[in-house]
Amino acid sequence: MMTQEQINRPLVLAEVTAAFYRYEEALVSNDYRGTG
Repeated sequence: MMTQEQINRPLVLAEVTAAFYRYEEALVSNDYRGTG
């Protein structure tokens, strides 16, 4: 079983959040190069 410390890792959350926003921006602006 995983503990809260293994799941809630601030550095990983920050990286995933940044990647999500880069992808979302590329998607909205039709920049297909930014989605892959």
